[in-house]
Amino acid sequence: MAAYWAERVGCLMAGGGIVWAVYVFTEHADLSEMFLVSGFMKIFNQTGPMEVCALGIVLWLWGKWKRSVAVR
Repeated sequence: MAAYWAERVGCLMAGGGIVWAVYVFTEHADLSEMFLVSGFMKIFNQTGPMEVCALGIVLWLWGKWKRSVAVR
């Protein structure tokens, strides 16, 4: 994969993971005092949003590294 595409796909994956995490966090918002605690527990107990975001960040960093060490 070219560095350009690794950066772009990684950025989109990280953004998608953040959007998914916000959706999970606010899925059943009742605005009680336990809203923050229950929202964070839903994000960290559900498999998916944080992993997608982390993989996107790793792919983006790999693309940046690949571009920096490329022989021109």
